[in-house]
Parts: sequence; C-alpha cells; structure tokens
Amino acid sequence: MGFQADIAQNGGTESAEVRACEQKQAVFPLFLATEGDELCVRSITAAKGEVRRLGDLGLRPGLHIRVVHANPGGVIIAIDGMRLAIGPTAAQKIIVAFCSSAKDQSCS
Repeated sequence: MGFQADIAQNGGTESAEVRACEQKQAVFPLFLATEGDELCVRSITAAKGEVRRLGDLGLRPGLHIRVVHANPGGVIIAIDGMRLAIGPTAAQKIIVAFCSSAKDQSCS
C-alpha cells in the first residue's frame, strides 16, 4: 500500500509524524516562507556578484535564519540578532529548508 492509500484509509488525514518529516525535508525558495519560520539556508542560486553581496551581509549556505516578516514585497530575516531585508527577486534565489529545531545552528 502506498502513501496516498494510507492517507485515504485513515480518512484523509496525515499523522503528525508524517507532516513533521515532510516539513523537515522540504526545500523551497525563501520567498515562500512565512513569518516565524525557522529555516536553514541550503543554497543561493544567484549570480556570483549577488552571492558575494549576500555573503558580505552574513547570508550563506548552512546558516540558521528566522523569518521576521514576509509579504509579496520581500522578506525580513533575523541572522544572529541582526535583521536583513531581502527583495522578492533575491528571495526567490535563496533556497531554504525547515530546521529540525530552533537550536539547530549547523543546519546539516
């Protein structure tokens, strides 16, 4: 029996364990994050100059971030007590995943 059949058999509801597992492994652009999300930066798919500029601001793969504010006009994130505003175009190029916990600073 597959995953979809299991869900159908259980009345269409997923278990909390399944949702937590999927959430941990989800990789998506920062642009799709919502306020309060604890995320790990997985990669930055921008041009070399933009990657360098974001790195100079402290944003790099492997970093733990928290989304402070998110709307179609951009995203504000918290990095080590600092806030950084990122426009929607750049936010689409920053690939993130949910961290296993707020204390997961290594994001490995």
